[in-house]
This record gives sequence, C-alpha cells and structure tokens, in this order.
Amino acid sequence: MDTTLHNLKYKTISILDKAYNLLYQLRLLVLILIATFIIAIEIYEHPNFLTDRSRIFFIEVSIYYAFFLIAALMFELAMRASIAKNQTIIILDARHNLSQKLSAANDWDEVVTRVLQYPSSIAPVMATSFLIYDPVLDVYRTERGWLDSDGENEILSVTMPRDSCCSADYRVMTPEIHMINCETVVKISNNKCLCYHMPLNYGDMPVGILNIITAQSRPLEAEQIQLLSNTAEDIAIGLNAAIQRREQQAIEIANAASNERLEIARDLHDTLGQNLGYLHFKLDQILTEGEKRRKQELHAELDRLRDLANESYELVRNTLVILHHSSEHRIIELFNAHAQIIAKRTGIIVNMNEEGLPRLIPPNNLKQLLFAFKESLYNIEKHSGASQAKVCLSWTNSHLKIRIWDDGCGFEVKDATNDGHYGLHIIDERIRSLGGTAKINSSPGQGTEVVLWLPLIVSDVEKIDMIGEL
Repeated sequence: MDTTLHNLKYKTISILDKAYNLLYQLRLLVLILIATFIIAIEIYEHPNFLTDRSRIFFIEVSIYYAFFLIAALMFELAMRASIAKNQTIIILDARHNLSQKLSAANDWDEVVTRVLQYPSSIAPVMATSFLIYDPVLDVYRTERGWLDSDGENEILSVTMPRDSCCSADYRVMTPEIHMINCETVVKISNNKCLCYHMPLNYGDMPVGILNIITAQSRPLEAEQIQLLSNTAEDIAIGLNAAIQRREQQAIEIANAASNERLEIARDLHDTLGQNLGYLHFKLDQILTEGEKRRKQELHAELDRLRDLANESYELVRNTLVILHHSSEHRIIELFNAHAQIIAKRTGIIVNMNEEGLPRLIPPNNLKQLLFAFKESLYNIEKHSGASQAKVCLSWTNSHLKIRIWDDGCGFEVKDATNDGHYGLHIIDERIRSLGGTAKINSSPGQGTEVVLWLPLIVSDVEKIDMIGEL
C-alpha cells in the first residue's frame, strides 16, 4: 500500500513538473503573443499614433511593457522555484521511503532484493544487477540480479576490477551514474538495451555497483537519472549497514558454535570421562583379583560395569542427537532411553506419558533439559528409595511442562534448600537458564514431585499454521 501511494505521488508530481517545464519552455512564445496583443489593442485605440504628437501611444505601450516585463520576471522566478520544489519533494520522499524499506529488511537477501527492485519504481526497467565490493581482492563481483520478466534474458556473473569503474571510456551522465556496454553485465535477447552504471560508495569506502538496464527505445529521463543519483548514497548506507549486520551475525554464530562445542566437551569430560575412568579401574581390579573373588561376586560386578557402559553409550547417543537436531528422535524417546537404564540398574519402574503435540526445541535448550531430567532421575535413584516413578510431558503452543513423580520417602523441601542440596540447585539453574522454572513438591513419606516448565519459541511457519487454524 505504501509503495502504491508513493508511486502515485511520484507520478502526480512528475506530471505537474512536466506541465511546468512545458510552460516554461514556451514562455518566449507566450511573451511574443502577449506583446503582440498589447500592441494590437493600442493601435486600435490610437490609429493615428504615427502622426499624433502627444506620444500617448508610446507612453502607454511603455507602461504596459514595463508591467508586463516585471510580471514575466516574477513568473520566471516562480516557475523555477516551483520546479525546484517539486524535484526536491520527489528526491526527499524517495530517499525517505528507500531508507525505511532498507531498514525494515530482515536479512541480507531481502536488502539486496529491495535494492534491485528500487529502480523499477522510478522508471520502466528491464533488469538490474548488483555487484558487491570484495576488499580482499579489490574487485567487484556479481551478487545477484533481477529481471522484469522471464525469458531469454540473463544476468551475467562478472568480476570487475575497482579501477575499471573510473574508465574514461564510460559516458558520464552524472558524477554518480555512467553509461557502459550492456553486454558486459547482462544478456538481452534483442541486444537493444542501455546500461546505467551506478557505483555505491559509503563515504570514501566502496560498497558495490548497481547496474540498471533499460530498453534502447526507453532511456532514463534527466529527472529519473537525477533522482537515482541522489539516492545512491542512501542505497550505499543501507547496504553497508546490512553488511555489518551480516558480519556480526556470522561472528555470533561462530562464537555460539564454539561455546556449544566447549560445553559439550566439558559435559562429556565430566560424565563420560568419569564413567570410562571407573570402567578402566574396575576392569584392572578384576584382572588382578579375579581368581581371589567368587564367581557370583564377579558376575554381579560385571553386570554393573555393563550398565555403566550402556549409560555411557546413551550419553554419547543423546549428545549426537542434540548436535544433529534434524533427527526424528522425540524428546520422550530420549527421556525413556535414560529412564530404562535407571530402571534396569535399580529395579524402579518408570512409566512415561505424553500429552499434546510435540514441538521442536533448540539444541542448547534440549541439552539443558536432558541434563535436568537425568539429575531428577539420579536423585530418585540415590535418595528416594522409590519403587516406581512417573514422567509426564504436557505440550501446548507456548510451553512444555514436565512432571516427574516418585513414591519414595520424600523430604522437607525447605530443609533441603537450606542445606544447599546440589542436585536440586543444578536442576533449578539449568531450567532458569532457558527462561523456565523448576518447582519441587515433597514431604516426608509422601514421595517427591519435580515440575519443570519451559517456554517454547513459536517459529514463523507455526505462527502461520496457528492463524490458519483460527
């Protein structure tokens, strides 16, 4: 809607500007016609002006011409001011709208798309291409192009040395726009086109080049060239800001990936490293003391080591699932895999239940959630003396609620909190880091309930689906 109003306003002002220009160009003819009309009137009133000695005719004509010349001068100044005003309005309005569009773009691709389509809002354009500046190689290379219609036309992928942008072979239209050979940037089926070459500089720093291709029969008008020249700086500012944002996002993504690798390495060291160290120690002990120990004791020890090896395997497996989050593994499957290890090791019966439609969770959130769940089951195994436990996952559009309950001995929550119970602190810390909450409900002899609440991020696709359902 804004674009339509802007185009309508631009076309209206352009029509008025052309009318003013036409009247301005015909001003000499208008002056001659008015002067002729005045003389004709005076001759009609004074037919004997040549023999009349009073000279009234010449005095009246002189007075009329004096007023007429003053009026003509004022008209000239008013017309020039009006034309300049309309051109200024068009330029300021175009710059304002362009800056708003580029600022509102969500990413680099959208910024480039808006830059490529911008000339078509000013003039009938066949195609545009944008070349981005590479400061390392000191060259411009084609980033992307835009074609008004599908057909045999094609945007060429080119690389241009920076020095070639100031070539004396170019036809200079304005200080910002030159004419170049169309064949260097685009392939047009009839080969009858014009290419306007507009370097984009942010101060003294080159940002890119915008090539504007029109039909040979419909070249850009002087006003359109002037408008494009005046908006070149705004395009450069918008592109430079987008480049800075893209580089910053790349740095943030790299830092996030590095931090995630370090955290995973630390987690593996703290859990898998300890498990493997314990396995190594017990196996050495069995090898050295195996003959002295009874077969039944040895068998029980090997069972425990096998469970420990299975737990280590599940840890690595869950970590790989997190790293490859495109996997179809559901969270309840990951929870159940660890719960079965605990069940086999302790004899505790663990029942799993899920309500609502499961949603994707970011890898880092999933990792923290898994560690909080494992810590909850570890507390049941170590402290509760429970015979059974229940786990329920409840999904909504906005959050995930996990309820972990056991029928164990229970405890006083206030006392455990005051004593700085490390396991409960770990659960609360991990969930709070995700913007969620962790609540412990328990009392002696009544078992324990851990409730984890995690907010969910709604993706754009899910928002559209939700709106469609409404």
